[in-house]
Amino acid sequence: MQGYYLKKEDLNKFIQFLKRKFDVIGPVKRDLYRYEILNDELPVYNHTTYSAKKFFLPPVETLYIYEKNKINAKIKVKPRVMFIHRCDANALLIIDNLYLKDHKDPYYKKRRKNTILIDWPCIPDKNCFCKSMDLVDYFDLRFIDNGKRYFVEYHSKKGKSLINNLFKPTKDKGKYKQPKCKKKIHTSKGTCSIYVKGNTKKLWEKYADMCLSCSACTVVCPTCSCFDIKDIYDFDLKIGKRQRAWSSCQVWDYTRVAGGYIFRKDREKRVKQRILCKLSYMYDIFGRARCVGCGRCISSCPTDIDIVEIANKLECKR
Repeated sequence: MQGYYLKKEDLNKFIQFLKRKFDVIGPVKRDLYRYEILNDELPVYNHTTYSAKKFFLPPVETLYIYEKNKINAKIKVKPRVMFIHRCDANALLIIDNLYLKDHKDPYYKKRRKNTILIDWPCIPDKNCFCKSMDLVDYFDLRFIDNGKRYFVEYHSKKGKSLINNLFKPTKDKGKYKQPKCKKKIHTSKGTCSIYVKGNTKKLWEKYADMCLSCSACTVVCPTCSCFDIKDIYDFDLKIGKRQRAWSSCQVWDYTRVAGGYIFRKDREKRVKQRILCKLSYMYDIFGRARCVGCGRCISSCPTDIDIVEIANKLECKR
């Protein structure tokens, strides 16, 4: 594959070039490190507090508006380029498996189709364990920091379309280096399905006693994509809208069904559900975990529940 390089001092020129046609999104420092549409700043390497999930699955979105017998379900998405860290790009791979395979979600599909991903260097924080999760290359264009310049390679036609006269061809090969993480899941000689062996009731009780059911872990998680549907309408029922909003398996009434019955009232069962959903259930279906090792759930937990600590107390099945 043809390689290119871009001098670091030309990065802003490249971003200004992109802004002619696209909204440009990347990790920046605002109140916290988070993904936002770039203003005058350049994307940073720092691991972000929040993932890029909101740009594909908004916290609240209107699916359609109706007035009398007319329904308006138009989806408007401006073309976008996103500088994204490796863990968050892999999170999109997981959500793609859920939202674009058997039953395609038109809202998510439109946003993904209109977004070009640029793999961007990352500085792991103290709770990252991405090296344990066997992340893969999942991007359109990649920037590798080679000191005074970036080595650039494309992995799709969309990525190649961004190569312009600012980029110089090179015969060199970029050397991607795995980030060094302080945390590690001991079973991660290749990801595997974590499973429960024997009586682990005391284990789940321990973490259930710590859990506040605040759902912070699912809010910051880049792969949690569960939602609730609500209809909002006027009293005459002639005008209204249907909205989709983030939900969490950690809140008490998440499993409420018709008649008011709740399947997972016990906090112990909800904690167990989240951990095994991340490390076991999805692996058994798609051959990879639903966790990308970003460590945000650990950082956001007010009582310091650590998914790596829990995983290392369970068994691994290959």
